Amino acid sequence: MPPKKRANGCSQASPKTSKRKPVIQSNFTIQELFSRHRPTISNSQKLVASAKSDEDRCDISDDDYNIALKLQREFDEEVADLEDTRKTDAFNNNTDVSYLPKDEPQNESSSTLMKEANSTATENITMPNISYQETYFVDKDIFEQNPLLYEEYCRQRVSIKGESDAPYSFLANTFVLISMTRSRIRIVTLLTNCILSLLHLDKESLLSAVWLSTNDIAPSFYGKNLGVGPAMYSKALKEVCGISSQSLKNLWNHHGDPGDVAFEAKVSVRTLFQPQPLTIKKVYSTLLKIADCIGNGAQNRKLELTKFLLISAKSEEVRYIGRSIMQNLRIGAVQNTMLTALSKAFVIYSDYERIVKLGTEDLQNEFQKAEEAIKQSFYQVPDYNILVQTLLSTGLRSLTQRMSIRPGTPVKPMLGSITKDLQEMLQKMGGHNFCCEFKYDGQRAQVHKSRSGEIKIYSRHLEEISERYPDVIDSCQIAQKSTADYIIEGELVAIDLRTGQILDFQTLSTRERKKVNLNEITVHVCFFIFDLMYYEGESLLQCPLSIRRNKINEAFNMVPNRFQFVASLESKEESVIQEFFNLAISSKCEGLMVKVLDGIDSRLPSTYEPDKRGEGWIKVKQDYSEEFESLDLVPIGAWYGNGRKAGWFSPILLAVFNPENAVYEAVCKCMSGFSDQFYKELTDRYSLDSGNSSLEPLSSIYEVGKVQPQIFFTPKEVWEIKGAQITSSPVYKAAIGLTDEDRGLSIRFPRFIKIRSDKGPEDASTNTMLAEMFTKQNQ
Repeated sequence: MPPKKRANGCSQASPKTSKRKPVIQSNFTIQELFSRHRPTISNSQKLVASAKSDEDRCDISDDDYNIALKLQREFDEEVADLEDTRKTDAFNNNTDVSYLPKDEPQNESSSTLMKEANSTATENITMPNISYQETYFVDKDIFEQNPLLYEEYCRQRVSIKGESDAPYSFLANTFVLISMTRSRIRIVTLLTNCILSLLHLDKESLLSAVWLSTNDIAPSFYGKNLGVGPAMYSKALKEVCGISSQSLKNLWNHHGDPGDVAFEAKVSVRTLFQPQPLTIKKVYSTLLKIADCIGNGAQNRKLELTKFLLISAKSEEVRYIGRSIMQNLRIGAVQNTMLTALSKAFVIYSDYERIVKLGTEDLQNEFQKAEEAIKQSFYQVPDYNILVQTLLSTGLRSLTQRMSIRPGTPVKPMLGSITKDLQEMLQKMGGHNFCCEFKYDGQRAQVHKSRSGEIKIYSRHLEEISERYPDVIDSCQIAQKSTADYIIEGELVAIDLRTGQILDFQTLSTRERKKVNLNEITVHVCFFIFDLMYYEGESLLQCPLSIRRNKINEAFNMVPNRFQFVASLESKEESVIQEFFNLAISSKCEGLMVKVLDGIDSRLPSTYEPDKRGEGWIKVKQDYSEEFESLDLVPIGAWYGNGRKAGWFSPILLAVFNPENAVYEAVCKCMSGFSDQFYKELTDRYSLDSGNSSLEPLSSIYEVGKVQPQIFFTPKEVWEIKGAQITSSPVYKAAIGLTDEDRGLSIRFPRFIKIRSDKGPEDASTNTMLAEMFTKQNQ
């Protein structure tokens, strides 16, 4: 049985199936938080005991308490063994360390990072090759409270800067605290205080910490992929932990999470020597090395680097190292959460003396302005490398000037809102000037040309796809009237070159994905351009659409069936627009995109707003003119089928995405619209041996309520689903609290339409969109 949920959102498993939980400390030393070592046994006893009475956190059972003490005793015994081993130098003769990467030496000592003003005592503890000092106790809740108070605490107590790199254990401890809550406010607070700590003690580790916290190692357009699959990860665990294949398989089936599996597999491992403690920079740089392994022997090098991280990690580090390797961190620190935390931290750190005197309203205004500046900058240049380095070098004041749109860095695309029909669209547009454009059934893309003349193509996910479309690059070169640099946006659509007939997205999806040869193309593509965001060294994002459209005509020629302007209409007559809509449908398009041409109404912007879904762009699709709008949902689980479907997964549990908490909220079961071949491929794709599923839920990213599938999927795909009606539900948790405090929403008679290969799980329909559709349906 899956673990039952407590009111505070934490899992309560029976003793037979319980997972080892992290020791929850309500007191700690700053050295322990920002340290490479665990606390002593006497301290641990106090820490666990005090945690048991802390009502604001997950409860610690007696079993957990005993486990914590047992683990601490084992650690003390290990330290004693290590000391004896060091004295006799036995490990130099008996331990093979040839598998460890030969990297730069680590610092052999760690200075005291924070001191209280009136110190009374310190305790020196000697370990092999390492020495450190324990500092005085402070209330751990300081780290979880208002960042202004935490900044004051840091300024009072940081008497020297850290002389060594920030330890990874500090970041892992932060992850532990974050994983205990789903409150976005609390997650932002913890991330903000983590960033403040690094700003005071080790600025050079901040960028690495940001990447590790956001479950990635580089922007998608860098093309870096760790490439460590379930098979390699399992092999590394077996070699590091000495665990059998069957035992490891049992752990996978029981836990499903790569971090929990690694933690349980390594919990009883004993080593003959103490590896160098991991630092934040070391973990990140090792992950980059894994991604950079190519050519002959690449898989072996990836394996050895993966083993190095697993061997070096201790305690909770193991859990989060495992999750980072498999890129499944699950702490809820999504992009906007990290950007909010960065904005707050830099406002507080750089201008503390002034803002600490501000009233509540003025302070919130300061935070809001900083957040808007950081988000605007990041949406135009979505690269933490550039963002963090710019913040560290120049701060917030000139950020938006230094981080503006540029060729070679894809822009977060503007998004359109939905509307029920043409009448509702006309009502929203009111007296504004607008145009209607065909909404093609293709792949949205940006084309960037640099001053050097190089042309690159990026997908809506910001991945570079240039090598897949050499014909489009050729078409762009032919179409341009000058040699100016530019960024244009449009739709890549499969087309019959002989007839000019548009083909469906399924045809486009059959095109080769890598190293396409111009002379061997079988699926031809036309690029339908609809926006110009940058031209001749200048950003056009703040220009109204009417000006951007005029510049498109000035800068490019049409190349029939290869490079064309999107079909468009400027009219306010409903009958004329309806006729144009019908033409779009008969031309195998999805419907219309209606866009405001000019004006300064912030509710209906005519400017290009990266990563925003506003009323300036409105989608009118054929689906919307029928009884039910289609939704893009994520498959998160399934049951085993019966009868003809025995051996396959059926039905499938689907979910909407909650971007605030990075949670997938169950909305319905689907068992209609699938072919037998699809069932077979789906079952193979999410089998327990695939590493894409587990028998236990990844509780921190799922909200399934009373619905408990027999197998849980790792969110990987997006499916287009149609249904008959959205209904209020006491069973499903989708959009709970948005239309009713106690009830979620569900979909009646859902039917599978197609896989949306152009979208990732976080691009799925959101809980807010579902609630809006429900409200419109019942008006």
